[in-house]
Amino acid sequence: MFDRRICGVLSFAALAALLPTACGGDEITEVVTVGPEAGTGEEGESCSAPTDCGEGLSCLRGVCVASIDDLRLGQTGESCTANRDCEDGLSCIGNVCTDPDTVMPQVGSGKRGESCETRTDCEDGLTCINGTCTIEEFGLEPTGKICVSSACGADADCVQNVNCPFYQSQCALDALSIYCDAYEANCNEANWACAAGTCTFVGSCLTNNNCPNSLRCDPDSSMCVECYTGDTLLCAANEECVNNVCQTSCLDNADCPLFYECNTDENTCVNVGCQTDRECVASTGSALAECADSECVVPCQTDSECGNPFNYNFMACVEGFCVSVGCETDEECRINAGGFGTWACVEP
Repeated sequence: MFDRRICGVLSFAALAALLPTACGGDEITEVVTVGPEAGTGEEGESCSAPTDCGEGLSCLRGVCVASIDDLRLGQTGESCTANRDCEDGLSCIGNVCTDPDTVMPQVGSGKRGESCETRTDCEDGLTCINGTCTIEEFGLEPTGKICVSSACGADADCVQNVNCPFYQSQCALDALSIYCDAYEANCNEANWACAAGTCTFVGSCLTNNNCPNSLRCDPDSSMCVECYTGDTLLCAANEECVNNVCQTSCLDNADCPLFYECNTDENTCVNVGCQTDRECVASTGSALAECADSECVVPCQTDSECGNPFNYNFMACVEGFCVSVGCETDEECRINAGGFGTWACVEP
């Protein structure tokens, strides 16, 4: 007998053909499957479904073709629905195959301070930052100067020692006393120079008495220095004297600051700079950062890529890279430091 469950799975067309015999209780000797009828679309004609095309043809990307190899991709100016409809090098823009390099960016009507979602919502010259149309270029040119914590503004500032009157009075009583050496070392403006906000002793010496406090007389150069080779008492236990300056010693790279390596011959840290782009990404927090000539740089096209105008970090886009715009005045440095301390805007 005929299994009545078959009637539940037959297509409507097949069911109609079989009802007189299949579902009336008699056995079936043959099942006829009715497929979709082929369309009349010829090769190259448009289509929206496979049934629109004639026998042996398929509907690919809205065109009846015998195989995908026969599909012709859109050329410049022809219609499209997606990039895959266009030839290599073209993009589907506004449902037209277009060379993306020749497309001018859209310009919106959003004025400065108005809300936006993308830069195309803003007027020419503005960009969209934090949902607000704002300027792309900040207008501050690099000065080449830097802010440094300053101990002086002129040579005379280096001899403001409260003991100078005492040294001078005692030296007047005895020209050979140690007070005369102390006066020359600490109070004679001719022996001091203010450079980049730092006081430097430039006088010569014969003994340590000729040097200001904390400096020692190098017998080889007759100059007052922080330390010199051969005097092991001048630097701390974890320091080495390198070029008359006490530097922290090291055993391996872990003892050195970032981008420094340990010179095990002298046990001193040496600046080697970055080695890979990924190191610079980690250091700057910018995915665009690169390592160029052992220095981390961030490529850019506009100032807005280097900093936020609402929380300005004094960076600008110069010759394709983000750089510091530096400073112009000492007061500017003091403002940036929160108004504390003495600062100077100087050449590096």
